[in-house]
Amino acid sequence: MNRLNHPPLYYELAGGIALLWDNPLVVRMLNVFITGLSMLVTYRAAINVGLKTIPAGFALAVLASFPMFMLTGGAISNDPLSFLSVALFAWGVLRWHLDLSHAIHLMALGGSIAALTKATAAAQVIFLSISYLLVNWRTSYARFRTVTGWEWLVTGLALALVIAWFGYAYFWLGGFYPRSGPGPESGYANAHPDAVRWSVSEHLEKFWNSNRVTTERLYGHGKFFNDRARVQNFQALVGICAALIVASTIWPKNRKQWAFVVPQVLAFLAFLVLFFTQIREMHLVYGYPGAMQARYWFGFVPVLAVIAAMGLQRLPIALQLCALALAVVAGVQLSIAAYTVI
Repeated sequence: MNRLNHPPLYYELAGGIALLWDNPLVVRMLNVFITGLSMLVTYRAAINVGLKTIPAGFALAVLASFPMFMLTGGAISNDPLSFLSVALFAWGVLRWHLDLSHAIHLMALGGSIAALTKATAAAQVIFLSISYLLVNWRTSYARFRTVTGWEWLVTGLALALVIAWFGYAYFWLGGFYPRSGPGPESGYANAHPDAVRWSVSEHLEKFWNSNRVTTERLYGHGKFFNDRARVQNFQALVGICAALIVASTIWPKNRKQWAFVVPQVLAFLAFLVLFFTQIREMHLVYGYPGAMQARYWFGFVPVLAVIAAMGLQRLPIALQLCALALAVVAGVQLSIAAYTVI
């Protein structure tokens, strides 16, 4: 049984495959498949929201340009499954917002996978739920009255599965997130008993820089021959996406679009605040700088890419093509760099 401070779903899947095929490459292909599903979910969400070919392609190309989103997609890691779970849940929220079928099923599936895969994914799902209900409580109340018995049953089964696992973990394994020994923060405190505690401003600066670097680069690996050009293009792409997301939030196409976009952005920002405050608390107690890596919030990347594409669709076709070309170039540059890793 997994004791790595994570729920067991990914490890059960990967372990089962490893028992059938004694080849690490096969296990890595599981994550390639999972990442492919995340791409498919993103595309389907883009189509559901009414995006045309170029903006929908832009959303996919943005995903393909995020270094660690794609690199973990070929690694043995529970990250891709956590990304997929949040993408599924956000897609379900979108379909709920648009009064489309299978919304409850997607939210139940995404939420249960998130809870059984990684705490950060579960937190993202919770923030998405709360922020959406806060903004859309009236329409959601009316919609809840139309939920069928079958949909309530699916939701109940998903909740029962999650409760069963965490009940087992708490009463038989000693905690909701059991692990075999002390965490890295305890080891750091023992090795550095006099570690300097940063001020809030210093910690925020380090938090920003760490998240920026781990968003832009294939961290854990050396520099690549195309790093300078790739990072410059990626920075430009992220800047464009940020501007498009802000535009979609402040100047939405209509009220219905605003009521979907704002909760997603608020959930993302709220998660970042939680992320920092948890790391800050750990730092003050142990001196441990914390794992300030962008991959912890990458579950939001698919829905944010769709929101950016929603803003792009309102621009002239020439600008849409330029943005798509930049995203494709950034993705190709990343593929060339990642190939040298693989």
